[in-house]
Amino acid sequence: MSRFVGVLSLLALVLASVLLAGVTYSQEPMVVVFSASDPVGDDRGTGNYTYPTNAVFKPGVFDLTGFAVLKNSTHIALVVFLRDLGGNPWGGPAGFCLQHVQVYIRTTASGTTNTSTYGLKVSVADDYAWHYAVLLTPGWGEEPAPRGQVSAIYDASGNLVAMAGGTNFTVYADTSLNAVVALISKSVLADTENVAGWKYVVTVSGYDGFEASKLRAVGLTAEEWRFGGADTYALAANVAPLVIDLLAPTAEAQYAMLTSYKVDPQTLKGTPAVVKGVPAPPPQPVTQTVTKTITQTTTTTETKLTTTTAIVPTTVPKYVTDWTTTIAVGVILLVLGVLLGYVFFRKK
Repeated sequence: MSRFVGVLSLLALVLASVLLAGVTYSQEPMVVVFSASDPVGDDRGTGNYTYPTNAVFKPGVFDLTGFAVLKNSTHIALVVFLRDLGGNPWGGPAGFCLQHVQVYIRTTASGTTNTSTYGLKVSVADDYAWHYAVLLTPGWGEEPAPRGQVSAIYDASGNLVAMAGGTNFTVYADTSLNAVVALISKSVLADTENVAGWKYVVTVSGYDGFEASKLRAVGLTAEEWRFGGADTYALAANVAPLVIDLLAPTAEAQYAMLTSYKVDPQTLKGTPAVVKGVPAPPPQPVTQTVTKTITQTTTTTETKLTTTTAIVPTTVPKYVTDWTTTIAVGVILLVLGVLLGYVFFRKK
């Protein structure tokens, strides 16, 4: 019996080592490498779009207000800020369910790029042709978007790079910030050492799990589950954009891009609108000696940047496992368990 108890004790210690290792997490701080604001109240697509009429679509749930990119030694975080997440009325596993966010990333690397989009009915300008497409969706099921409803990353050739739910890619809603956050391991992306030089196209659309594209439709007039305000010819030619808000410097710039589609009224054949994103900001010069006027300007700029970064999460979320620490703790506790077991059996 005593030997049996000793074996159980040893197994318990080993199990404890594994469990303790499993809750050892990385809290390495992150730094902001890119941030841009978007005008409030421009969640009108082409300038004429209106929200679906169901009360669940509260004002601001599709209003993109900013975008930030953070990094540390292991991860890159994409943070998409909204005026109002709108809660999570349908219980999306990722913490949101009304929005479908897409981020197209152009790195500084060479190689294959793409200008198409995943169901948005717009194209990306050549100088923003992307290397990675990040689709952020509510997360039901086990299939990647747009075939399924789980957030996914694709490369320019259409290959699935990562699907949310594993250790390499996590998507969640931060309700305190009204933000959707994508946390991506650097191991799945190329050119991460030059992330400060990447360019981004960021779109917010309505999420609809019943549509093949997982994007909520737009029509001439708004209905309970459909946006309104689309152009008749654009609808006929199937080029009415499904973008409700686009990261752009002004509302006018957004409306101009989303109405840049062309339709032949005779044949009703069309070409989609072309959109651009926001480039990385130029490096800020560092100087030791400045005049009084320049000092005042610098102070104003720094205050603005501080305000932006203050609302961005600066640590890796607690549920991202630090595997180096995990393995180290597990090995240490396992050795202790074996030693204690040896001492116990030796006394017997």
